[in-house]
Amino acid sequence: MSALSIRRAEARDHDAVWDIFRTVAEAGDTYVFAADTPRDHAIDGRSALHSESTWGGTSMTLRMLALGAMLCFTEFAAAEVCGWLSNAAVNKAFPGYAPWSTQVGGTAGSCQFISTRRGAAIFGVNQMVHPSPKEALELVRSMKTEMKKTHSVVPVPRLGAEAFMYQPKDGDETENRSTMLFTGHRKQVVILGTLNLREPITPEQQTAAETLMLSAFVLADDPEALDAAANCPYFDKAILKKLLPGKGMQQQTYGSNSCMANDGPAVVLVSVMPARAAGGMAGAGCTNEPVAALGASGRMTYACQGGNPHVKVGYVGGTEYIEFSFVPGHDPTPGERETLVELAKRAQAR
Repeated sequence: MSALSIRRAEARDHDAVWDIFRTVAEAGDTYVFAADTPRDHAIDGRSALHSESTWGGTSMTLRMLALGAMLCFTEFAAAEVCGWLSNAAVNKAFPGYAPWSTQVGGTAGSCQFISTRRGAAIFGVNQMVHPSPKEALELVRSMKTEMKKTHSVVPVPRLGAEAFMYQPKDGDETENRSTMLFTGHRKQVVILGTLNLREPITPEQQTAAETLMLSAFVLADDPEALDAAANCPYFDKAILKKLLPGKGMQQQTYGSNSCMANDGPAVVLVSVMPARAAGGMAGAGCTNEPVAALGASGRMTYACQGGNPHVKVGYVGGTEYIEFSFVPGHDPTPGERETLVELAKRAQAR
């Protein structure tokens, strides 16, 4: 893979950044940004965290794309290679957009690829591990049932008995023919796939995307990778349970640079980025405070204007900036803020 040049985003990059951001957020199913986040908010990094959606009574953890999270920063980090899908395979599937670059990689969790040859295009798959094949199937079934109420849902039997695809709607309620969102399952693994191109997606391109997504199911037959995908190295389970005390708490990793844990609407996120990004992480319209327990670089952001109530803490560790976020569904209490600091401090000590 060719080297990736990393630099600070400039004004001349804003149109490209907006294209990528809109592609990720428009489905309305991320925790990090609302689907209707304005262009100026996306460019200057104002996070518009929105409320969780529940389908069939099941709290959804859909498409917490690491790429989407990274778009609130002004700098990008080179990604490791995707462990189960090569750039060459993506280039072959969509040659009109080649070469594709890996944006998020790793052994398990998430792989995201981006092309800028003809404007921003994205292909990605997230893997979610559930306690049993039955729970994975029931989750996908409930998602499909709810999605049918608002969208045209197309079965995708190659990706599982209950697998489906839909196309998000634009502001005028017409389907966006250049974007397809897939949900599939095999054993205890659920996959969430995204394909966004610069023109309407053809049947041949849809088939190519499905073929690539089949590679993500390799996780279902690898016990070691399954364990890694369901246990984030930055989370201490005992401390995490203080923030997410319910019985339904689950963890997911998304490559090597982000993790998520949730229990119903409450979510804890961790993101890893280059240390030089730390200077731009103070939230506009938020309370920003130093956190001595995390060292000279430790900081906390909370009480932000607009969006879902949340708190973030972060610190520099070597060449990386590690940020923990907690979105509880209410204003984080002082005790919850301190617990998030405790979680970050435990990760810092490892």
